[in-house]
Amino acid sequence: MSNLLWEIFQQMQVSDAQSQLSRLSSQMPDVHAIEELEEKLRSTFEDKLKTFTRSQGEVLIDIIERNTNESMYNILKEHKSGSSAFWWNSLSKAYGYDLKDKYQPDNNPTLEKIIQDYETKHKKKE
Repeated sequence: MSNLLWEIFQQMQVSDAQSQLSRLSSQMPDVHAIEELEEKLRSTFEDKLKTFTRSQGEVLIDIIERNTNESMYNILKEHKSGSSAFWWNSLSKAYGYDLKDKYQPDNNPTLEKIIQDYETKHKKKE
């Protein structure tokens, strides 16, 4: 697995972005704040993400789903729109991936072991 994938995973703090978006969504919709957060994430990660292989992208989606306990489809639907979630899910199905399928540790025990080992190692450093 690419060091770049882990670097992005470390930097993303997906749970923080997810909670920030949820907090913004639960209040009066502040479109400007949501767009500002989206632009910040895009400017930070877009160039790196464009270099990912399809497999690396699937692993990143699995990591995000694992950390948020939500399917990528639901994340897109909640924070973008139902039509956006539908469009991205249709595109992902063309490549054999369903965004509605939530991360299941039993489906990829190797990835789960790698993540657990990483988390154990990372928690020891904190």
